[in-house]
Formats: sequence, structure tokens, C-alpha cells
Amino acid sequence: MTDLGEKLRKVREARGLSREALAQKLGIALAQLLDWEEDREVPDLEHLAKLCDGLGITIDDLLKGSFNTHPHATSTSPSTKWYQNKYFILFAVSLAVALFSLVDVFYVVVFAQVANRMVESVGFGEVFPDTAFSGISYLLLIPSACIMFVGFGASLYFWNKYQNSK
Repeated sequence: MTDLGEKLRKVREARGLSREALAQKLGIALAQLLDWEEDREVPDLEHLAKLCDGLGITIDDLLKGSFNTHPHATSTSPSTKWYQNKYFILFAVSLAVALFSLVDVFYVVVFAQVANRMVESVGFGEVFPDTAFSGISYLLLIPSACIMFVGFGASLYFWNKYQNSK
């Protein structure tokens, strides 16, 4: 059949695990692990993923046979680590903050002026007097703009880190 069973046995032995210990770690029957190692059966994808996680290697490394056989070696591939998506989460949060700040800036700069023009065209006068924009409203733009630029900068930084962590 294949030499997958031989590769499984080599990795298991290199990690210093007995068949019993690995079967218990994976929550499978010892007979099933023995069938895999002796190439009588091939593990399905779910079991193969569990097996590789339990042995500290990637599926790709197992299938290619390019794993490190040092007893304490584990794969450094980020695809098997739990924090693989932390940079993506940070990217999404920083982008959301930046977009929220952009909406705030857009409101102060554009929406209020457009609203004044619309209300004036109907003949109700100004809803947002110009004096309001010369004072406190424009002061609120400074922190919003800073948060927006920091948010976009952080999102670019975390997107780059996420891409490099793949």
C-alpha cells in the first residue's frame, strides 16, 4: 500500500511515545493505531489531523516524510498553532476602530454641512450654525482623525504580520 504506517511509527518512536500512550492521547483504540502503522488501514482526514497534532508535526511533513526525528522536536509551522489567527483578529479590530473613526470624521466634515444645505433649500434656516463648526466640532476632529490614522496604520501592520505568519 503506502509507507504512511512506517512514517507514523518513526515519528512516534522519535517522540518517545509508546503505541499505548499515543492511542490514549488521541482517544482511539490501540488496534486502530496498530492498523495504521502496519498499513492495513489509512486514517481518515479527521484522525490524520489529530494524529499529526498529537505528534507535533504537520500533515504535509508526515506525508512527505520531512519531519525532524529529534525526540523533543516539534513542528514550528504556524498552521498547527492555536494563535494562527491572532494577527487577523487584531487586524479586524483595528480596522473596525479606524472605520468607526472615519464615520465620525465624515459626519463632522461632510454630513453637517450637507444637512445645512438641505435644510436651507427647504427654507427652515440652518440646523447646524457655522459657528458650531468653528469651535468644538473641529476640535473633536483632531482625536478622531488621530484614532483613524492609528487604526489604519495598526490594521496594515497586523495584516502584514498575519500574512507573514501563514
